Amino acid sequence: MRLFSHPDLRDDLLVDEGCAERLLKAASGAVFSRQAFDVHSREVKRQQWLTRPWRRDATGRAYLRADGYYVLSYIYEGAWRYEIRKINRSPREFCLVSDGYRSGMAARLAAFDAITELMRADAAKLSKVA
Repeated sequence: MRLFSHPDLRDDLLVDEGCAERLLKAASGAVFSRQAFDVHSREVKRQQWLTRPWRRDATGRAYLRADGYYVLSYIYEGAWRYEIRKINRSPREFCLVSDGYRSGMAARLAAFDAITELMRADAAKLSKVA
């Protein structure tokens, strides 16, 4: 039997050797599989962002799924707006909403930059855990 502790758990875990081996293998693989946030690849992806095929929903708003997020871009009260939420979340549960952009292109690029910041924050959280 082996004793494990984790900062998210109040009590220690007592597990058999087989379970301990699987836990250690999964934990080491997870740490090594995480890649550092790559600013260069985000810049390349930003250049390709506007050439991606944006679809239209039933109301005519442009949308795209990217990097685990669902992005909407549309005109709202005379200006362009974007909305970002995690994929598979409620349509009412937004991560970010911003408006006042002069063009759809500006709103879409701002959405990309916002996703980049969300991803950077997530990467920082993961590096603290690892």
